[in-house]
Amino acid sequence: MLKEQGINSSFEAITKEDIKRNVYLYMKEKGLQTDTINSRLRAIKAFFNFPHRESHPKNNPLSDIKLLKDCRKVVETFTNEILATNSAIFQILQHVH
Repeated sequence: MLKEQGINSSFEAITKEDIKRNVYLYMKEKGLQTDTINSRLRAIKAFFNFPHRESHPKNNPLSDIKLLKDCRKVVETFTNEILATNSAIFQILQHVH
């Protein structure tokens, strides 16, 4: 992604701003789904976490980068009126049998 945009992609040169502007926003602008962006961010985070865990002095540019929150579709539920009607019908049916 960085090379596509003409950005220096060497490990030591990448900053938090590079990630935010040229990875995160770039993927959003390309229309990628939230799950896809988060999967790629997780992979990039894992890549940068390795040297950090191995006590290399380079700061991790992804340490403060958060994954996207996915907007979930709200599932319509029954209204109280519909539930009351269905409950009344159920009670009538129980008394019939």
